Amino acid sequence: MMQHFLNSLKNRLLPLTAASAAAVILAGGVDRASAYTYVYSAGHADIGLGDGSALDLHLHAHGGAVINGVPIPADTEYSPADALIRVPQSTYNYIVSQGGRNASSAWDPIGVAAGEPYWFLPFSNSGAAGAAALGSPFLGIGAEDVDLGVFDGDKLYLRLIALSGSGPAAGGQFSAWIPGPDFYMATSDGISSADEIEVSVGGHDHYAFGFTKPGIYEVTFEARGSIGGNPVTDTATFHFEVVPEPGTFALLGCAGALLGAAAHWRRRDR
Repeated sequence: MMQHFLNSLKNRLLPLTAASAAAVILAGGVDRASAYTYVYSAGHADIGLGDGSALDLHLHAHGGAVINGVPIPADTEYSPADALIRVPQSTYNYIVSQGGRNASSAWDPIGVAAGEPYWFLPFSNSGAAGAAALGSPFLGIGAEDVDLGVFDGDKLYLRLIALSGSGPAAGGQFSAWIPGPDFYMATSDGISSADEIEVSVGGHDHYAFGFTKPGIYEVTFEARGSIGGNPVTDTATFHFEVVPEPGTFALLGCAGALLGAAAHWRRRDR
């Protein structure tokens, strides 16, 4: 009977190719952070819109931000292509402890039903739901490095223009809001010109960022302004890793063991 079970399991697993196995793992929401040079996991940083007189989207990490597990001593800028922003499972746990998503219809844009959990990067650094307490990044949006008087009205705009990655592929939604809540970006109703945040040159603001499934989120932004009435833009993709609940890791561990067994059987059959 045991041999019959093993043969049946073997026949089900052997058809899995490397590509389909990768798809299974990605659907579970786990991508490897090793593809990125820098992993930002705590402390204060901003999505920087520019430097000097030019728009140049970047990750501006402030002194003390935790990069690759170590607090950096001074402000440092990173290319969005090289950096991974980690959204920890502690934020999911906090929402679970609060009974899930608030029932008010004002929370509908986040993309989950009332009572359902989600992950987030906090609006504040303090309090029970703050970044410091949850051990998460405290991410803002800033134009502090942009020179005053260059862009018309000293105003810039950050627009969401695309969303991809394993999290969205599994149905994950991305959003940005301030307490109230007042949503400025939300993919649950599609992506449009309404998904935009105004940023004053020389300043920075904070928003909460929401994610509804684990996995990698490739969030493409356009920084926009005008000089003498002429539009100026820059586009870049920022990468977020939404860490799954422990049950997902356990499931993937079982899948990995079974795939390893399938590979062993394939070798024995040759």
